Amino acid sequence: MDGLDYVVVLAERPRAMILVTAYFVDIESHKQKLRKERYRYYEMQKPPGGAT
Repeated sequence: MDGLDYVVVLAERPRAMILVTAYFVDIESHKQKLRKERYRYYEMQKPPGGAT
């Protein structure tokens, strides 16, 4: 299944992850936008000052 790209949205619950929705993304510009949004989200999750 190479070349298939899906967005999967999960909701975190105390004892499980729940599937909210999933959809196929086939347009390259949409994939790039989603990658940028994911990168910004991960950057915001890092502790201040670069500590790990």
